[in-house]
Amino acid sequence: MEKKLTPGFEDYIEAIYIIQLEKKVVRVKDISKQLNVSMPSVNGALKTLKKRNIVNHQKYGYVELTSKGEEIAEEIFFRHKLITNFFMKVLDIPELAAGTDACKIEHYLSKVTIERLSKFIEFIDSCPDQETPKFIENFKYYYKHGKRKQ
Repeated sequence: MEKKLTPGFEDYIEAIYIIQLEKKVVRVKDISKQLNVSMPSVNGALKTLKKRNIVNHQKYGYVELTSKGEEIAEEIFFRHKLITNFFMKVLDIPELAAGTDACKIEHYLSKVTIERLSKFIEFIDSCPDQETPKFIENFKYYYKHGKRKQ
């Protein structure tokens, strides 16, 4: 059985994936900048991820996700976007804070919780005419005013 990835390694994989979407090629310095860590830290993480067949990387070369790495990255990115969406649409948290907080908890939620959040967001998005459901409007009023709407 393969060892579970730590949240730190998941952050590296997600960063590589995001940079790859934006720039097509990924360099160690790009990952360093994205995660605000030193280049030697990135190189250390890449060695471990390479041993686990998640990335391809030659010293001083580009970094690429393997097909296994791509699959893992897509799942991590999905969780991140889902949680961010939930925070923004349901709890009305500003995008920057929602993304930052999503990054902190995306690693710890169970599969069942992710599935339920996904269905909840689908439910909200399927509301007629893109209306915000009444219960969400009522919640927004409640947290702003500290009481229920009359």
